[in-house]
Formats: sequence, structure tokens, C-alpha cells
Amino acid sequence: MQLPGLGKRRRIGIAAGMLKPSTGYALTRILDDCAAIVRRLEAGGDPFAPPRASRLFRLLDAVMLEVWEAESAEIPGIFTALFRKNPGARVLRFLDERSTLSEVLRLAASLPRAPMLRAVLRLLGA
Repeated sequence: MQLPGLGKRRRIGIAAGMLKPSTGYALTRILDDCAAIVRRLEAGGDPFAPPRASRLFRLLDAVMLEVWEAESAEIPGIFTALFRKNPGARVLRFLDERSTLSEVLRLAASLPRAPMLRAVLRLLGA
């Protein structure tokens, strides 16, 4: 049996970019990526296809990293609000990038608005 992509290489885990830039969260993302590789192998597809990144979560990471860069003193309050004002399961789904748009909006509404809005404006060049 000829495997698709034989001779090609693809990194997995942190080396494949599975570490969430804004939080350092990686475990579930790594497990999901490995499971996707196995599913593609079982289906006869290319196991080396790169994982698809969610535009929404890339945007949210960019906003958080912008706050971290420009207003790092705000970070403890943001994480405190994230965990105090949201059920743990919702936060974990968000970190796993499995939350729905509705959940993302609820999480966003629970965070301090000013630093997040300033970060969005800086990213937009305003």
C-alpha cells in the first residue's frame, strides 16, 4: 500500500504551531491535530496537510497579544475576569478553540473593555 505523502514531513505538536500564542495552551490542540492526521490516514488522504487555523481565534490571539505587548499591567485583571466571570467549562472550550460564537461573545463581554478596545484600535491602525 502506498501512503499518501510518503517521503514528506510534517511537524506535530508545538513545532507545528499548536501552542496557543496568547495563553500558551497546547494540550488539546496537539491531541486534535494528531487525531486529524490519523483520520486522514484512515481515509486515504494526505496526513501531512497542514491544520486549518480559525480566523476568529487568530484574531482573538492577536488582540490579546497586543494587550500583552502594549498594556501588560492589564493582563492579570483580564485573566482574573476570564476565570471568575465564566464557568470553567466555557473557558476550557475557548482555550481549546471549540467554543461557539455565542460563547466567545459572552467571554468577551466579561473582560475589561477598555484595554481590549484599545488593542483592537491599535491593530486596525486607528
